[in-house]
Amino acid sequence: MPRPPIETWSDYAAFHKTAAILEARYQAAPAKRAAHHVVAEEVDECCLVLRQGFVSNLWTCGWSAATYDAWWQCQSEEASYRHYYRCMQLIGSNEPQRRWLLKNPGHIDNLDVLFAIFPDAKVIQTHRDPARAVPSLCALLMQLHPIMEEGRYEQRAHNMLAREVAKWARAVRKAQSVRLAHPGQVLDVIHGDFHRNRWR
Repeated sequence: MPRPPIETWSDYAAFHKTAAILEARYQAAPAKRAAHHVVAEEVDECCLVLRQGFVSNLWTCGWSAATYDAWWQCQSEEASYRHYYRCMQLIGSNEPQRRWLLKNPGHIDNLDVLFAIFPDAKVIQTHRDPARAVPSLCALLMQLHPIMEEGRYEQRAHNMLAREVAKWARAVRKAQSVRLAHPGQVLDVIHGDFHRNRWR
């Protein structure tokens, strides 16, 4: 739906439903709130819209689905991004002049598709130490494990670490070649510098 003014969100049943779903998830996995707190009235990652096309990395983040994962890695996410584009048009139709700031680490794996569909997009690519970032991501994703699966925790953690290392290494290599074809459209931010300088 077109995005209504934020002061009216509490008038919508969908808003209250979203808030209730989020709270239920945190009740089921309490540690997740501290690791990745999401509330209905604030921003979240746009991958939640992208996954509506069913070709999405998110489907194998929460539970084991090796056959889907193998299939997904051979697919183009272009149709999902076209759906995402139409959703952004709808959501932003009340303020067509506004420029959107969107968040999704997964875009780095699809910069070619992103720039094809949003040719004037600007991307901020943050760079973190992979030896810290990947274990942190896996720890976050594993907090969903008790909700999605029972048992096999150690096996799942081992499989996820191997998967995420391979996925993000591939994504960074792919992004590097796409960036060369789009000079000036990607801004690099070093995560450590950002944190070091933010209080100066």
